[in-house]
Amino acid sequence: MPIRKQGVGVPLALSLLLHMLLLSLFALHFDSHKSPSEPLQPEVMEAVVMDEAQIQAEKKRLEAMHEAEAAARKAELAAQREAEAEAIRRAAEKEEKIRTAAEARQKAEDEAKQQAELEAHREAEAEATRRAADEEVKIHAAAEARQKAEAEAKRQAEQEAHREAEAEAARIAREEAKHRAAAEAKQKAEFEAKRRAELEAHRQAEEEAARRAGEEVKRRAASKAKQKAEAEAKRQAELEAQAQHELEVEEKRMTEKASNSKPDTKTTTEEAARDWISNKIRPKVEKFSANSSGRSCTVRVTMLPGGGVQSVSVTLSSGDESFDRSVQAAVLKASPLPWPDDEKIAEELKTFSLIVKSK
Repeated sequence: MPIRKQGVGVPLALSLLLHMLLLSLFALHFDSHKSPSEPLQPEVMEAVVMDEAQIQAEKKRLEAMHEAEAAARKAELAAQREAEAEAIRRAAEKEEKIRTAAEARQKAEDEAKQQAELEAHREAEAEATRRAADEEVKIHAAAEARQKAEAEAKRQAEQEAHREAEAEAARIAREEAKHRAAAEAKQKAEFEAKRRAELEAHRQAEEEAARRAGEEVKRRAASKAKQKAEAEAKRQAELEAQAQHELEVEEKRMTEKASNSKPDTKTTTEEAARDWISNKIRPKVEKFSANSSGRSCTVRVTMLPGGGVQSVSVTLSSGDESFDRSVQAAVLKASPLPWPDDEKIAEELKTFSLIVKSK
């Protein structure tokens, strides 16, 4: 029978070709050892319609027909064996991997289906023979019994051969898997040893480079630290000068503002407001400010009646953004700020400048 293409790949096709070759060899073996049929002995029957010559002629015709069918089957088997042998030879050159468990299951299903088709084909041939020889049922009863026994023996032999072939294939697969695993383990160990050696050499080289770089970094860091300290001292001096200038500007503004009103009352109120900021507000805010050695930040605070802080903005930065943000946060955390009962002082505190120094 022609081999149908399956969707499981080349390994399954090769397996099918191998089993078809085995089936063909078994069929040839049984055909070559089949004992010749015993001569047909016509029975004497009552009311014989055909004479002896007609019986012999019919017998020869049936024997000739059987011989022709046998010859055709042998020719077909020979051609099939030749084609299967060629296909197996070509396919074997390309086979590299043993069937997987899924391919084995697919192969078993396909072989069962093929066996069913072969059985159906044999049954169809037997049925055709039975219909053609319906008039000689009694004469061929013994021959049909022998054919049935031979067919059953052949089927059992094929099943046994199939089981043995599968067991052998499984054994070969296990052996090859074992060899592959050992080879892979050896290769992996060699690769890991080489990789570790390379990593160790790389690590030692990096450590040496790091040591040399560390010495250079220390030298540069010392130089930079000196330059940074000098620049920081200069910047801090400039910040303090700027803060002092702003205080002077603020005092001048308040002085000018006081000169435009009643001298005695206004001056007293502004001084009271400055005292309130220094003695009441600044201590509370500084409780929440962050530590930053030598830092100072000036903020503009806008108040709500009752001491709530409406807004706070940096007017003179400390040079450290994190400290500036901590001062703004400290003012907001300290809210509500102490609020005087005197309405005039409270009026002065609606908007004021506050210098916060680090602890």
